[in-house]
Amino acid sequence: MVFSIDFSGKVRTDDQPTVRHTEKFLQNYVVTGGNRGIGLAISRAIADAGGSVAILYRSSPDAEQVAANLSESHPGQQFKAYKCDVTDQARVQEVFQEVLKDFKGGMIHGVVAVRRNCLCNYSSLTCFVCI
Repeated sequence: MVFSIDFSGKVRTDDQPTVRHTEKFLQNYVVTGGNRGIGLAISRAIADAGGSVAILYRSSPDAEQVAANLSESHPGQQFKAYKCDVTDQARVQEVFQEVLKDFKGGMIHGVVAVRRNCLCNYSSLTCFVCI
């Protein structure tokens, strides 16, 4: 399935993957599983639109390298990998606090939860998408 992310808040399927934005997208997002598959595609789309991404991963050894590669290709934006079992609510809260400290602006604007049973819950999000 091919998807498009429209940063007005719409996610839809389509034949041509696109990211639409009219101004620089300078926000911080958390993407669970953001280092592989659809999560990686979403991380790249946010990065291409100008956003910063905190990548949550459970056990993948390449997550930190993915964050480093995104940092290289998108200077001035922030990318960091955080080891986190998203079914552990206490760990999720710890990681969100780390992200708030690590990322410019001290805010999380949205979460993309690629894993269905993710316990990510953040009260003042601009966007929460569960895939």
